[in-house]
Amino acid sequence: MGNALVDIIFQIGDDTHLQKLGLPKGSMSLVDDIQANNVLQYFKDYPRSIATGGSASNTISALASLNLSCGFIGCVGEKDEYGKFYTEDLNKHGVTPYFEKSDLPSGTAITLMSPDSERTFATFLGAACTLGAAHLKPEFFQGYDYFHVEGYLVQNYELIETAMRMAKAAGAKISCDMASYNVVEDNLDFLKRIVPEYVDILFVNEEEAKAFTGKEDLDALHIIGDMCDIAVVKVGARGSLLKQNGKVYIVKPCPATCIDTNGAGDSYAAGIIYGLSKHLNLDKCGEIASLISSKVVQVRGPKLGKETWHSLQEEINQIEKR
Repeated sequence: MGNALVDIIFQIGDDTHLQKLGLPKGSMSLVDDIQANNVLQYFKDYPRSIATGGSASNTISALASLNLSCGFIGCVGEKDEYGKFYTEDLNKHGVTPYFEKSDLPSGTAITLMSPDSERTFATFLGAACTLGAAHLKPEFFQGYDYFHVEGYLVQNYELIETAMRMAKAAGAKISCDMASYNVVEDNLDFLKRIVPEYVDILFVNEEEAKAFTGKEDLDALHIIGDMCDIAVVKVGARGSLLKQNGKVYIVKPCPATCIDTNGAGDSYAAGIIYGLSKHLNLDKCGEIASLISSKVVQVRGPKLGKETWHSLQEEINQIEKR
């Protein structure tokens, strides 16, 4: 479950543009339609690309590309082209959409890629923010082993808690990606309550780990590991740290020439969930996650092509067999 957002991706020449627009580098800033149009107007002469996005959607699309049965809960515009584009793309990837429709336009995530591959989001939620607890149905969660939710939804406390409660009732394990350090800071009390109560697998990067625990790296990992079954702290080019049942796993990064980090963390989460669904040890799950994310950072946008997924599946099969 997540914000159904169409990514509008720009490569920016330098970070002074972010300062002029008042967008903190590396953050996700919520904007209204006027602000979103201002950003689009600012970059009107820059090349752009579009892709279905939203953190949870990227994760689910990757899992579907690994031939797992997947669904996605979200909301898009009733009649606009972005909503149609989004629904068709999910269907193309074999993902079942559980979509609410809204009179508002579909949401967009204007993605500004800095020269060092860091991404900054100006996000207009639009229809995505109209998804509410009343739209959820217990049958949405039936038949699924894992329920993955993005942290960008946590400002809607009732939605998050209702969804997690329904998922638990359906027997699913709950996976959550905290998504952005400023989201964590703004919803810290809620997250500190909800994680121990419902979450089985928690994904954070370095900044989110610090915002959530006040600690870094291994210290943050141990704190989170006391709250849920599996703790994952992603430490960028240094790889990732995982903990389960008191045991720490250090996962090295796969060599990659990074040109775009958009979707890397989302695909990493997909690798972990995929491995767990195959009942692999956590170190193998981390190896698969690192492999997938290393491929994503080498392409523009958050998704890989079919040929890449085909070759990836062969590499993943070799990891599984070891």
